[in-house]
Order: sequence, then C-alpha cells, then structure tokens
Amino acid sequence: MTYEGFSLQGEKLLRDADAGWVGRLAVGAGLIVVSVVLGVAAGLALVVGEVMERGGGWEHAFGVVEVVLALVYVVGVWWLTEREPGVGVGMGTRRDPKSRRVARVMAVTAFGSGVLAEMGTGLGRQYVWLTTVGEIVDGLTGLIGYVALFVYLQGLAWRLPDEPLADSTRTVMWGVVLSSGVVFLLGLLGVRGGLAGLGMCAAAIALLVFALWTVYLLARYRVGLRAVADEVERRMS
Repeated sequence: MTYEGFSLQGEKLLRDADAGWVGRLAVGAGLIVVSVVLGVAAGLALVVGEVMERGGGWEHAFGVVEVVLALVYVVGVWWLTEREPGVGVGMGTRRDPKSRRVARVMAVTAFGSGVLAEMGTGLGRQYVWLTTVGEIVDGLTGLIGYVALFVYLQGLAWRLPDEPLADSTRTVMWGVVLSSGVVFLLGLLGVRGGLAGLGMCAAAIALLVFALWTVYLLARYRVGLRAVADEVERRMS
C-alpha cells in the first residue's frame, strides 16, 4: 500500500527513516511486551502464593513487583513514542503526532497514580481514599494512554507498510475500549447477577482476549520495526 516511497496516508516509509530511531521503537515495543507478560506471571504467582501461604506477605511483594513492571512499561512507551529525528522541528517539517505526546503523558500519569494507590494501601485504612483516587486516575489515564498509543501505532503500521497490522490495531483498540467500558459501568452499578451479570462476565472475557491480542500485536510491531531497522542499517553500511 505504497506509492513512490510513501504510505497511502502520505507518510514517509520507515525504511527511509533513521535506523537508530526505528531500532529504539522496536526496543520499546519489546519492553512493553516483557512488562505485560511478566505482570501476568506475577499475578498467577500471587494467586498460587495466597493459596499455599494464606497471604504471608505475597501481596506486598506483588505490589513492589507491580510497580517495577509498571516502570518498565513506562520506559517501553517512552522509547516506542520517541520523536522522529527532524519531525516537528523548524518550518516545513512534518507535524509531530499528538497521539505520541498524549501516550507519553498518560503513561507517566498512570504510573504516578498507581504508585499513590500502592502507598495508600501500605499506609493503612485511614489512607484508603488515596488508594481509591489513585486507582481511578490510574484506570482512566491508562485507558486514554492506551488509545493514544494505538492511534500512534496504527500510523507506524501504515509506514512499515503493513495494512493488516494497521486494521488489527484499530480493531483491538476499539475492542479494549468497549469491553473495558462495559466492565466499568456494570461494576459501578454494582451488578451481581441476572442478564447484566452475564454481560459483565462476557465483557470481562472479551477484555482478556483483547489484552492478549494486544501483546501479540506489540510483538508483531517489535519484529516488524526491528526488521526495518536492520534493512536500513544494511543499506547504509
């Protein structure tokens, strides 16, 4: 889906971009995948630990691991959304995508609010409000950042160029937004059973499926970006 070195959206193909920059994007995508996969593994370990030890400090350890992995995620987003050299600087240059900047701000904000939530949990019941506020801000900024990141990623997919990847990115983005929205609203209403309860379960399952699909897509981005970076390096050597 290209014409004379440009995608159908009029953007320069990544094979004509700076190899070092494209390589850093690939590293960022890889870090996000690692943080999510290890986060799932840590969650499973927490469940096993609670079953075997009935608590025993596992929750505190999980909280620390969760913060560390969240930091890895932020670093991954930061690298994946690094500004392209020469873009948005000076007159006559291509405009820097707003989605790139929003994804960065939201990732950092979500990390900070997540840390506050963990602090509130550790400080005792009198600080439960801190945990509540932190979790709400974490959830909202995390979702906004997710959407911004995927809008940005779709632009990268067009520049690979990989039209199926771009289409899948849009599908997964809306799947996560809709399923998480249903889960949030039904949870806010305190749904316990009936058809609404079944809807809650269905939305939760859909959210899990789209979350796993997200990891798969990011892995594809890492492979695609790395391949382009290697191609550019070989051409320049």
